[in-house]
Amino acid sequence: MVATPRTGRGRALFLFGLALAILAVVHASYSRLSALDAWRAEPVAHFVGGVPVPVNLDAYFGLRWATAVHEGRFVAHADDPLRHVQRLQTPIETSEYLPGDAPLDWRQQRAPRRLPLLAGLIAAGAPFAGGVAWSAILLGPLVAGLFIVPLFLYAWRVGYPAAGLLAGLAGAAAPVYFARTRLGYVDTDCLNLFFPWLAAFTILAIDRQARAPRVLFGAMALGIVLHLHYRWYDKPALAVLAWIALALHLLLQRRRAVEIAAALVVCVVVSHPIQLALGLGNVASLLGRYFGDMRPPDGLSAADGLFPNVMVTVAEQQGARGLAVLGDVLGHPLPAALGLAAFAVFAVRRWRACVPLLPLLAMAAFTFVSGPRFSMYLAPFAGFGLGVLLTEVVRYGWSLAASRRGDVVTAPTSEAPRVVVASCIAAVVAFTVWLAPMATRAPPTSVALSTEAIQAVRTAATHMPPGARVWTWWDHGFALAHIAGWSVFHDGGAQYTPQTHAIAYSLVTDDQAALHAVMARVDREGNRGIAALAATLRAREPLLAALSKPLDGPADGELFVAFTRDMLLSASALRHLAGMSPVGADGLPFLYEPLDCTGMASNVLTCRSGPIDLNTGTFADGRAVRRLDIVDNGTVVKRLDYPRTGGGVLVLLVGADQRIDAVRVSEDLYRSNLNRMFVLGEHDPALFAEVHRQVPMLRVFRRVERGESR
Repeated sequence: MVATPRTGRGRALFLFGLALAILAVVHASYSRLSALDAWRAEPVAHFVGGVPVPVNLDAYFGLRWATAVHEGRFVAHADDPLRHVQRLQTPIETSEYLPGDAPLDWRQQRAPRRLPLLAGLIAAGAPFAGGVAWSAILLGPLVAGLFIVPLFLYAWRVGYPAAGLLAGLAGAAAPVYFARTRLGYVDTDCLNLFFPWLAAFTILAIDRQARAPRVLFGAMALGIVLHLHYRWYDKPALAVLAWIALALHLLLQRRRAVEIAAALVVCVVVSHPIQLALGLGNVASLLGRYFGDMRPPDGLSAADGLFPNVMVTVAEQQGARGLAVLGDVLGHPLPAALGLAAFAVFAVRRWRACVPLLPLLAMAAFTFVSGPRFSMYLAPFAGFGLGVLLTEVVRYGWSLAASRRGDVVTAPTSEAPRVVVASCIAAVVAFTVWLAPMATRAPPTSVALSTEAIQAVRTAATHMPPGARVWTWWDHGFALAHIAGWSVFHDGGAQYTPQTHAIAYSLVTDDQAALHAVMARVDREGNRGIAALAATLRAREPLLAALSKPLDGPADGELFVAFTRDMLLSASALRHLAGMSPVGADGLPFLYEPLDCTGMASNVLTCRSGPIDLNTGTFADGRAVRRLDIVDNGTVVKRLDYPRTGGGVLVLLVGADQRIDAVRVSEDLYRSNLNRMFVLGEHDPALFAEVHRQVPMLRVFRRVERGESR
């Protein structure tokens, strides 16, 4: 352990290191908040009516609950009318602590039993920030660097303060963590490093000399941290790992079994007993989701095996795997590999001190199997390893200098004051001149839902009843519920249910009558009805045919279908989740192929891949299409058929600024409801009536009952 702070010299050394750690926290916040100037320089892109727009879509979930709290409308565990989706849940009156034999069934989505801590903090900060939206976008940058303090305290106790400092600096600047905690990014990631590192330090702080009361106090403190973490990020699996780490830590100290048991009981009770009830199931769920092909609980029905796993289409699960992900850890594979190798050596030599890190190490391991998102947990370990390596270099250099002077001295330890000061300064320099330039990648500055799209949604909502039930894709579900008050059939928290597959099929099929029928049937019967049909039919095609069968009588109220720009980019995922081949009968992929054209003269498009002759429908590389559609403001203004039967269709989209976007689509995509209704504006008036058009941002149709007078 480093010189104790109880001595004057040790206290000064500790305060020196702690001051550097606090400065690192400030630097982490400043580096994120500095983007505010760029936001204000482009108000059209980042503000709607003077209110800032978050950059991620999941932000709208927390914003909705924070707004409800701020306005006094939040009712815990009440039915949520804006999430028109059934989830596998116990009856509402069932205790979450002792559910007994209460059966799981498809039940209406409810508000949280307890207000999510994220929404609570946003609401609490609203009076000081100037509103809920401002509080939300500032929260992440303000707290993103807090994890550096407990990380430094942990490193101080194990004798490598510089490693803690460099780990904090590198972790805060790591590309993935920076992007997920930048200005405007509203999610739990901003404190998902703070709580685990605080828990690790709390465990390590229970030293071998501590008596029973202090052990129990430490267990209670750990329980408080785990309880807050659960309220922040409801993954009880992390509490289970922390309990295991506490037990192993006390066991390695050769404490009595009764003392260990008492500490665990205190910790579990304070952590919240519900984490004990749900923890093992959550561990199995996480392992199955990221290491295997197990479906999330929402998909455990007879329909589950008939369709592909939604997880494979979620952007967060895509990206590099295995060692290839090292480039995402610190911005370059070399420092990441070097740092992780050095940490591995440290862990072998000081394995007892690494026991409290069990939850963090488990989360870091997901980096190699589930995409780069979890690299935010791995980055501090790489920085820690580099800090250990740097400290050892300073030690060796100090000893070498002393020996060359002829001094007869023993080699200083990593805890020697001069080594601590020199290595901390070296850590700051190494970060500034080496790691920071590599790690700093300008995160996307655009918002996930543009200000133009937000205004389009609000305008469309004025032509629709409050709480309108809207059939759309899940990506914008949270946003549409918060911005327009629409009731959606799935969203970013309920995209794994059978309804998602039914929606995907209805959008990619070429039968508008099927879309008309599926909307009404799913609205009435929900996931329970889909699961029951799947249990009876046991095959995908009969199930989809049954869902496409019209109801006897009218639907249960007005229904709307909303097409948004993101659905064009998700066309391939829609096709996949409907259980269809990503390649059509014509051999072309089910996606919009952008052609990147810059101009047109004499009916010839100038494109990056070469000119396209619109007179003949031929490309410079020998490809040819069978049809040309020119679409202006969502309407086909010119159609030209060429003397061939294959090759897909060339679509020219004329924007409001007269800019032309050219895409090539396959026959299957061209005939789909998504393309015909959204892009071409070709809808069956006996089935749908257009409510709002602002192509390519948004297009909304109302489902018309057969025989309805219009």
